[in-house]
Amino acid sequence: MTALEKPRVISKEMSLVPDEFRRQLARLAERLTLAVEREQNRYHLTGPDSLRVCIDLEQLPPRRIASISLPVMQVRIEFLDATSEQFAEFKHCFDLYFRKGGG
Repeated sequence: MTALEKPRVISKEMSLVPDEFRRQLARLAERLTLAVEREQNRYHLTGPDSLRVCIDLEQLPPRRIASISLPVMQVRIEFLDATSEQFAEFKHCFDLYFRKGGG
């Protein structure tokens, strides 16, 4: 296992509301065996082999397209302590659990 050289940060603008984020995060945490602690809009995740991740949420004004209004949330994921392998697995699973269908 290779340690990350420095904390890595992923920042995403996502179309979801806080309740939806919490539900999906719970499913992700179960899949990756993560403990989750919440402080308002910040989540602290800890997992096996010293994995530590911090997620900050910021609700932004809705995006309006014609008569449609979509929620917008800025999501910042900081990997405080993770190997390269843990980073890759978390990122892959996060994208799977938070992907929205379209077409």
